[in-house]
Amino acid sequence: MDILEFRQRVYANPEDPGQEVLDAAAENSTLQKILDETRHLDARIQGLVSSIVVPEGLKEKLLGIPDAEAFESEAVPNLVDMPAANSSFFHYYAIAASLLLVIGVTFTLSFSSGPNANEIAMGDGVVRHLYSEAPEMAMVNAARIQAIPTAVNWEDVDTALTGVGLQLANSVGQRSAVFYANPCIIFPEYSSAHLMLEGSQGAVNVFVIQNTPVRSEFQINDERFDGTVVPIEKGNLILLGEDGENLDRFKDLISDNMEWVI
Repeated sequence: MDILEFRQRVYANPEDPGQEVLDAAAENSTLQKILDETRHLDARIQGLVSSIVVPEGLKEKLLGIPDAEAFESEAVPNLVDMPAANSSFFHYYAIAASLLLVIGVTFTLSFSSGPNANEIAMGDGVVRHLYSEAPEMAMVNAARIQAIPTAVNWEDVDTALTGVGLQLANSVGQRSAVFYANPCIIFPEYSSAHLMLEGSQGAVNVFVIQNTPVRSEFQINDERFDGTVVPIEKGNLILLGEDGENLDRFKDLISDNMEWVI
């Protein structure tokens, strides 16, 4: 079973994709990761659907929106070539997307739409990956507390970013020490890199993923971390720091000093 067929069958019914799919996942860690992430996203969407209360009078407000057809064509995700619409995963996806759309309308018609389900899933995947590297982050934070952090050689930074086609000016390291620099695997199909810089609250994690840029910058967070996802020319820049960290400073620092390698 190739990865495309696997994805289609998982998306059709994440909770019960069939024994053949489960067997394929058990034998291939990449497929198992796709299955796990799809189930996680499905659970989040179902939770979103059950938690949203549609405001009273919403139907009347929507009927009064001008150029409704043009608005709909821009706001609703393109579902061409996706699995059948009666599958549970995409049924919930459609409901969630519609509810997010109409609730956004109740706030302001000029406000741009937020992240879609795939972008939310990407943000979640980065946060989960960060927890898998908790030992490295704990070492950086412990060294920082003891005032004995050791910055990596700038050649290590260059090597880590080679796979995503980026270079950073070494002036970045002069303004904020880099304590960790490695290529990493967040999503198997995309090249990515991970840097840890010195922040005021602890290590600031900088991820670069060479995938499709998100439509617009958006925030991500959990109980511990605050983060932001920033579209860049050939991928996405994701920054995650401890609660209270000023991530805008690091976003500007990275954005102003990066260069794509041709």
